[in-house]
Amino acid sequence: MRISAIELENFKGIGNRVRVDLKPITLLFGPNSAGKSTILHALMYLRDIIVDGNPFARNLALSPGHDLGGFKNISHLHNIDKAVVLRIDMDLGLGTGDRFEHSNWPYVTDYAEVQYEDRGDSKEWELRRRLTREIENEIKSAWVELSIKWDETSDRPRVIKYEMGINGEQVGVIERPDQKVSAFISQLNFDHPVFKSNDHQHWFNDCGRHYPPEEGNPRNEFEQELREMVPGNEAWEGTNRVHITVQGQSALPNRSALHLGFKGTFSEHFYNMMVGMLSQAIVGPLELAYSQLETLRYLGPLRSIPPRDFGDEVFEKESDWATGLAAWSALVKDYEGGGMEHEVVGQHLGNYDLRIRRIRVLDRDSVAHILDSEGPVTSQQLSELWSAIDNRSPARWKVDLVDKRSGAVIEPRDVGVGISQLVPVIVAARRTGFMCVEQPELHLHPKMQVELGDIFIEGRDGNEDEGQFLIETHSEHLILRLLRRIREGRLMPEDVGVFYVDCQA
Repeated sequence: MRISAIELENFKGIGNRVRVDLKPITLLFGPNSAGKSTILHALMYLRDIIVDGNPFARNLALSPGHDLGGFKNISHLHNIDKAVVLRIDMDLGLGTGDRFEHSNWPYVTDYAEVQYEDRGDSKEWELRRRLTREIENEIKSAWVELSIKWDETSDRPRVIKYEMGINGEQVGVIERPDQKVSAFISQLNFDHPVFKSNDHQHWFNDCGRHYPPEEGNPRNEFEQELREMVPGNEAWEGTNRVHITVQGQSALPNRSALHLGFKGTFSEHFYNMMVGMLSQAIVGPLELAYSQLETLRYLGPLRSIPPRDFGDEVFEKESDWATGLAAWSALVKDYEGGGMEHEVVGQHLGNYDLRIRRIRVLDRDSVAHILDSEGPVTSQQLSELWSAIDNRSPARWKVDLVDKRSGAVIEPRDVGVGISQLVPVIVAARRTGFMCVEQPELHLHPKMQVELGDIFIEGRDGNEDEGQFLIETHSEHLILRLLRRIREGRLMPEDVGVFYVDCQA
């Protein structure tokens, strides 16, 4: 599963809606200040909202050094009267079989255990199996769209609209234009296949009566049963008959099951089935978006050089990837766990290999009586010295570069800046998830810029197609290497997307 597209409207320098189809490797070219980074910032801002519940558009969670300046600053032409609209499409792919367990469709929190528990009532169980499972193995794509607008009453930005779709067709819309009003479903597409049973006769026999398709009558069996379950006779649009627990003061639902009103007399199984279908259709796409954006990783255009004697510091926060320092800690952690990832990284470093060592800092005072003694050190003193090193000295890890030509051991700070810029790219590319990187070629010789193309290809191949890259670059050498690999058949044309970004006159 991967993010297949992003759409943005009224965000920073982009006014009218723009869609960018994303491939496993997507390159953004164009002149400076043309809007390439805007696309990356939009993804990270969307992550802040969906994953962290933060719509304020100040310091991005994945890159605290990026201060977007607040909602007014990211609104196109600083016009806060218009909503900022962000959408991502997701390509689920189909499972390896025709069973539900092979589907990528998510379980809805707080619902799955009830929905898929077989309590022995074969009729109810078979009905739920048909109506919920038959569509899931056919879902190939989903999308979510958020509209964020400034709220004068609360003096803050809010998500005022949440839209979702499955297989390219809209499922529904949740709105909350005023924070004083509860969120409500303003649109629900009852004609969507997710709400239709393939075997209508079973539904008629098990659940209710058939109503002719006349104006005012239910459009399908799901709508009929939903009307029977919820109180009130008003039209569906604009009602609050489905209880939606939202994130904060927004229209964005929590990632949990929805709740229905209860007017009629229904079995618990049938009620759960109805809640499940509605929850999977409305909350399911949001759950997918959460899972994809949660894995987002960002490498900034200026990666930091590791401090001298690197090893005492631990950089493991997601925001540490923005500076590149998390990559060095990841190498240490991999080695500590018995991995040899540093050797693979070293294959891309030209004249240098990476070496990781575990060393101990010896407290001289604790062994001064041995070191200051006259005469040769006895075997007993040597044993005592080793015991002090093993038991009382603090341990740490050390990352060195080894010059292949001379064998000299050098710290990362003592070589050219290019190595410190390249190592984080290599390490990040070997991890699953979505990676955004700005100018991976910075401070690199053309020969090494060419190498970047193979690094991204290896990252995609090594992660079972779960690695995805969005790259803002000025490097012609990088794209030439990708084109060469396409000619050689190592890379398929549909695996690469190239966009030229420029301002309109």
